[in-house]
Amino acid sequence: MTSYTITFETSGETTAAPEVVDGLYRDAGTWGEWDPGMERVEFDGPFEAGMTGRFTPVGGEPFPYTMVFAEPGRGHVDEFPLDGAVLRVSHRLEPLAGGGTRIVHGASLSGPQALAIAPGLMPDVCDEMPETVARLARVAEARA
Repeated sequence: MTSYTITFETSGETTAAPEVVDGLYRDAGTWGEWDPGMERVEFDGPFEAGMTGRFTPVGGEPFPYTMVFAEPGRGHVDEFPLDGAVLRVSHRLEPLAGGGTRIVHGASLSGPQALAIAPGLMPDVCDEMPETVARLARVAEARA
């Protein structure tokens, strides 16, 4: 069976340290300040690999996910199971040599149904990512 992968990535920089940005990821109460496409995010346990939760987009139904990677100060990856595909949303933090952080958000949709699912899903997931990264950078700087 053929499998496909569709990816998207965007980045921005902030003067805030990676730990400040990571602190915003770890606090579900702050997500509304920097993620314009999110109505609610829920964590079912400690912010670490294996944690489950739900992400509810504005006006949408909750999507269950599992955090498959988390490293303090470096970022995390959430995995959303779909029928015939899996969506992985990555949040990577790269320390900059002169101080500050490069914030990199990405989405990868893979599986045998990825091409069929992508037109209805990827614009919703990816179109707001640049604004999300920009807002996250501003909120982090205000808290640094």
